[in-house]
Amino acid sequence: MRGRLYFFTFWIILSPLAVSAASFERDLYFGLRDNPEVTQLQEFLRDQGIYSGPVTGGFFSLTKDAVRKFQERENIAPAAGFFGPITRARANVLQQDIKPVTKEELRASITAQIAELQKQLQELQQKQAIEAEKTTEPLPAVSIPAIESPIRPAKLIVSGSATSTFPEIEMITFKMGEFSVDNNTSREVLVLNFDAILSEEMDSTPNRNRKVNFLIRDGSSVSDTLLSTTEFTFVLTAPKIGEPHKAVVNLPYDKILKAGEKKTASIWIEKMKFVRSGTLKIESTQTAISSGVESEGKFTLVLTKEPPL
Repeated sequence: MRGRLYFFTFWIILSPLAVSAASFERDLYFGLRDNPEVTQLQEFLRDQGIYSGPVTGGFFSLTKDAVRKFQERENIAPAAGFFGPITRARANVLQQDIKPVTKEELRASITAQIAELQKQLQELQQKQAIEAEKTTEPLPAVSIPAIESPIRPAKLIVSGSATSTFPEIEMITFKMGEFSVDNNTSREVLVLNFDAILSEEMDSTPNRNRKVNFLIRDGSSVSDTLLSTTEFTFVLTAPKIGEPHKAVVNLPYDKILKAGEKKTASIWIEKMKFVRSGTLKIESTQTAISSGVESEGKFTLVLTKEPPL
């Protein structure tokens, strides 16, 4: 009986751990999201040693830079970061070799093999029980290995709430408030942008039909790195009391957070004129992040000012 048990364990260890890579059939370009072929491209570029970002299925700046490096290495012109026919053909030639399976594929393969082993061991136990009735010699118990349940990943948490007063004097740039992004997972997460609702009920004639900029900085001070600039134009007509103007804004973030990393960011307003009174609020509604990771929470930043007596 022991010889058979050793054979099963040996079979699990030596099972095939490689599969053939699928060829690239379509052009890939900047802006694609949740695309399985982009996922394959990122894994290919990582195997080539020229991509170190997360595998997200999104074709953005990190992937574009890696494609450009691949084109330069393979003497493909122009090296513009577009994964077109010539680049695809070269990539397909290079990936004709056997490609190692991912950790997920390896885990699925081993899990399936353990399940088959459990089935065979159970059949063996039943056979031993039948034979035990025919002999007085006790048979050793056979333990069945338990399959560890996969741990459900944690989430990316967005939070922040602040209420400030509009400046008493006109300023070129001033801070609206801060928020935090907490990667409470065990993997790197690419945070792309925040969708938000901008609600405006200001008594400020100079700002009617005026273009301003909303800035996101990687930190809480004006000297911290600027991550993005979003242009916004206020409505020409003043809002009615109790009926604020509302608009959807997209605030790019485009930053990778390591596992367990927590970052503080701040939103600043640029080129805004004097506000006599009223309220301006930005409230996030959705966070665009790497595929396979969930997010929750929001930030709410408010500027307000009471009307003069």
